[in-house]
Amino acid sequence: AYYVSNGDIAFWTRAFCYNGECSYPGPTLEMVPGDNFTLTLENKLGPNPDGEDTTMNSMHSPNSSNLHTHGLHIDPEIDTVFEHAAPG
Repeated sequence: AYYVSNGDIAFWTRAFCYNGECSYPGPTLEMVPGDNFTLTLENKLGPNPDGEDTTMNSMHSPNSSNLHTHGLHIDPEIDTVFEHAAPG
């Protein structure tokens, strides 16, 4: 867990951690045209609760993760917020 404090707003959250350094949000990755980038997402969180509510706009699957980009010209079929990485 990572403690985020920004004046009047403070909360505990999960954060990107690398080599013992944690940040929220994660770091900005900069590349130039022609660069290749490979990333492996491992979701090591505990299992999601059984019998959870799956109603849209409600808290559900709190231990599932998602990885998507902002600002890139990528096919939305590949970079979608609807994909998820279940725990384990």
